[in-house]
Amino acid sequence: MPDGTAVQIRDLTKVIGKKTIVDSLSFDIPKGEVFGLLGPNGAGKTTTIRMMVGLISISKGQVLIDGIDVSKNFTAAMAHIGAIVENPEMYKFLSGYQNLKHYANMSHGVTKARIDEVVAQLGLTTRIHDKVKTYSLGMRQRLGLAQALLRRPDVIILDEPTNGLDPAGIRELRDYLRVLAEKEGIAVIVSSHLLSEMELMCDRVAIIQAGKLVDIRSLRGEQVNHADQRPTLIELAEADRDRALEIVATLRAQAADPGTDAESLTAIATETGIIVGATREQVPDVVHALDSAGVRIYGVQIQNKSLEETFLEITGGASVV
Repeated sequence: MPDGTAVQIRDLTKVIGKKTIVDSLSFDIPKGEVFGLLGPNGAGKTTTIRMMVGLISISKGQVLIDGIDVSKNFTAAMAHIGAIVENPEMYKFLSGYQNLKHYANMSHGVTKARIDEVVAQLGLTTRIHDKVKTYSLGMRQRLGLAQALLRRPDVIILDEPTNGLDPAGIRELRDYLRVLAEKEGIAVIVSSHLLSEMELMCDRVAIIQAGKLVDIRSLRGEQVNHADQRPTLIELAEADRDRALEIVATLRAQAADPGTDAESLTAIATETGIIVGATREQVPDVVHALDSAGVRIYGVQIQNKSLEETFLEITGGASVV
C-alpha cells in the first residue's frame, strides 16, 4: 500500500442472485481526507460500506485497510476502523456512559481517560449519565460517533451521520470531522443525502450510479477539476460592454481549427459586465485581450459548478439517498 493511503478499494463487487449491486469499484482514500459517497436511490453506497466493515461478504475484489485485507484478516483490519452503519445501536436501558464503558471493556487499551476525552470532545458531558432511551436521534448519533472513536481508529466510516441533527449540530459534527482528518490524520468516509453538507464537509466525493463508479470529484484546493467550461463574470464599465463582446467574438473567430477551445468561447452582457463561457485556461487570454484593447476591468470571478449541479448532470437528475 502506498505511504499515506488508509483505504484501497480494488474491483469491489457484490452480486446477489443474478443482480449486481456493486460493480467493480476501485479507488484509494488517503489518511487525513474526508471522502464522500454520493449516489441516487439504490446506487450501492450502503452495500459498499457494509462490505468494507465485513457486515456482508464480498463477491469479488478487495478492501484493504492500512494494507490489511478485510476478507483474509478481518479482525486485524477492523482494529483500524470505527464505523456507524445506518443507525447507531445502543442499549437503551443503560446510560450513555455505561454503553461506552461496555464497548471499552470489549476493546483493548481503551481507558477511562479516553472515554472522558471523547465524551468532552463531542459535547456529551451533561447528558452522558442519562439513559439512552431519553436521547434524541441526534444525541444517539453523537454517542455512536464517540463509540467509533474510542479505539483511536485510522479510518472512520459514517453512514448518514447528520440524521436527526439540528443545523448547529450538523455544523459542529462537520467541524469535528474536519479536525479528525486534518489534525489527527484519520481517513473519514461519509455517506449522505445532503449535497450541500457534503460539499462543505468533504475533500473529495465518489459519485456512484447503478453500482458503478461514475466519477470522483475534488472539492478543495488545487485538485478541483477546472477542465470543464465554466461561466466567468468579468466586471466592466457599462460603456465597455459592447466592445468587450466584440473582442470575445473576435477571439472565437480566430480559432485555427473547428472544435478548438477558442471556438467554444461565448459571452453575454449583464448589468455589471459580461459573463464569458470559458475554461480556466482561456480566462487569462480573454482578460489580456480586453486589457490590451483598453477595456477597463474591475473584477474577474470564476463561477464554479456546485456539487449539486455536477451530481445532477452526471446522474441525469436522479434523486439522492
